[in-house]
Parts: sequence; structure tokens; C-alpha cells
Amino acid sequence: MPNAVARPNNERCDDLQAECLRLATRDSPRARTELYLRLLYGEAWWCEACRLIAREDMLIPSATLELVKNINAAQLALERESRKRNLKYHIQRSCPSLSVVLGSEKLLDLVSRFANSPELWRPLGRSLAENFCFFCYGLAYEPDSVEAAMLRLSGVISGIGALPEAPSPWTDAIKSASDPMVEGAVTTEAFHCAWKLIDDDGRLPNSTNLEAIRAKANRLMVIALFPGHKLLPFVVEV
Repeated sequence: MPNAVARPNNERCDDLQAECLRLATRDSPRARTELYLRLLYGEAWWCEACRLIAREDMLIPSATLELVKNINAAQLALERESRKRNLKYHIQRSCPSLSVVLGSEKLLDLVSRFANSPELWRPLGRSLAENFCFFCYGLAYEPDSVEAAMLRLSGVISGIGALPEAPSPWTDAIKSASDPMVEGAVTTEAFHCAWKLIDDDGRLPNSTNLEAIRAKANRLMVIALFPGHKLLPFVVEV
């Protein structure tokens, strides 16, 4: 099983609080910039920052106090929603099959949770989209569900396409650049999958084949990168 197993929500909340405390109490332009960027994406960051500056026992640099106090909350909320929509658009463009399998509303909910987490700012994946998929894997779905499998497939396709030589963040990945599993490929990455995910014509999920790709299967899903930056998924029945 990959190491992207979901952690309890209270642990994620503790992570955010600790990160916000670190940035709010550090007296440096870089820390204030990093804090401000997080406020632009997540309401949870904004609520925690406001809670911290309201505490009389908290030693917050004056410049940081002024930064947070002078923010217009209404304008910030508008900017935040705009940035979340842009983030969703980027992920949809990088992983077009995700919204087909998860649904647009669920995808937006996951994007919002991603924006409100420290993981948005921790590049564990090889691309932003893979980082998102890595974060979501097991968060809202069981690890053996078709939705979780689609998150992984989408993440790997994005990640291997962005940085083919980088190590995979999925601990059980079968990755090989020196001896690719598909002839002519520059590199491949594979994982065991209990769902079809790709139809008999080799197509990823779309509005016409959802029933077919949701069928149970026992296969090795192989993502191959070819010269010219061409990415193709293959399956090996096991």
C-alpha cells in the first residue's frame, strides 16, 4: 500500500496550527510572505492566524500583526475562492479523468481541503497535480476503491510526465528507467490495481465508458513515457 494513507483530521489540524504558529512568530519577510500566501488559499489558515494574533500571551512580531490586521476579510474571501477555482482548473487540465470519476462537486471539495492543508506547500509529488492526488489518496475514499485507484493513476501520469527521472512518492511503485517494462519507453511506472480503469480500447475514463472502467479486475497498471513526451497507460492482466 502506498504511503499516502490518510491521517486523522485532528493530526492534519495540528499540522496546520503548528505551521501557522511557526510562520506567525518568526520575524522575517520570508515568513510573512509564506503566511500571506497560505491565507490567500485557505480559510483555515485565516481563522488560525486571527486566533493567534488575538492571544495576548503570543509573541507575534509587530510587522506580522499589522499584516494580518490590515487584511480586508471580505476581499480575502473573494481572492481565496478565485484561487481555489484556478487550482481546480489546473488539476482538471492535468488530470481530466478525475472529474469524470469523482464528480465536479467532489473534486472541488477535495481541492478546498487541499488548499486548507499544509500539504499544498509540501511538494511530495513530482507535480502539483500528483501532490494533490497523493494528498487525496485515502482521504475521502477507501484505499481499495475505484476512486482512490483513479487518483493514483492520474497522479502517476502527471508526475512521470513532469519529472520522469525523479523517484516516485508511492512506496510500492514499480518504477524503472534502466529497464522499462514497455519496449521503446524512456521510463515506466506500474502499480497493482483491482479495477479496470482503462477500457478495452485503451481509453482513460470519460463520459461514455464509466461503467466499463468501474469493473473489478486484477491487473498491473503500467504508465509508459516515450520519446517526444508521449504518455500511454498499459495493462497487464495478473
